[in-house]
Amino acid sequence: MPYHPKLNGVNPTPISGRYLACNKFSPIKRAFIAADLCLGTSFLTAPTQTQSAALARVNTSYLHWALKRMTERAEIERGHTPAHSAAR
Repeated sequence: MPYHPKLNGVNPTPISGRYLACNKFSPIKRAFIAADLCLGTSFLTAPTQTQSAALARVNTSYLHWALKRMTERAEIERGHTPAHSAAR
């Protein structure tokens, strides 16, 4: 039977985005960290901006733009406010 953490009562381990970005582990160790994330035995917390952009498939410029306009988010998503303004 394959190992599954939820079936075996294991609590997933949180791994911060900063830890993933800055650790000096070998590629093999990082591969097992990635496997733990895929299997759910670990989970990502507080990803870095670069990691967040990559996961959402946008470039970091879009992310920075979105972070600056969070107060206008609902209006932009509804299409009531233009996403890009010439005045900005």
